[in-house]
Amino acid sequence: DTRLVAARTEVADRTLELRKAEADVEQVVNRAKRDQERLTSGEVKAAKDLEALQHELVSLAKRQAELEDTELEAMQRVEDAQSALEQLDAQLVLEGGVTLLFVFLI
Repeated sequence: DTRLVAARTEVADRTLELRKAEADVEQVVNRAKRDQERLTSGEVKAAKDLEALQHELVSLAKRQAELEDTELEAMQRVEDAQSALEQLDAQLVLEGGVTLLFVFLI
């Protein structure tokens, strides 16, 4: 059934979108950790450089918050797509169709 293929594709696409969002958050978190370590290690001594690093940390925190919002939205889209697939699968079973329900692990 083409509806089932479309629903499975939607779940797969939304799962990929979520994984990208998770990777984006992780990248920003790692960079912020690295910058925080540089700030507290004494490695950076010049006041101008310290100030720039502090501004960078503030910017990264804002970016992380934005990316986490995007990640939550992506999670919701995955859940919605999975729910739609499950509903379609149940409908097809009730209509007498035999189908396999794919469960995508995130």
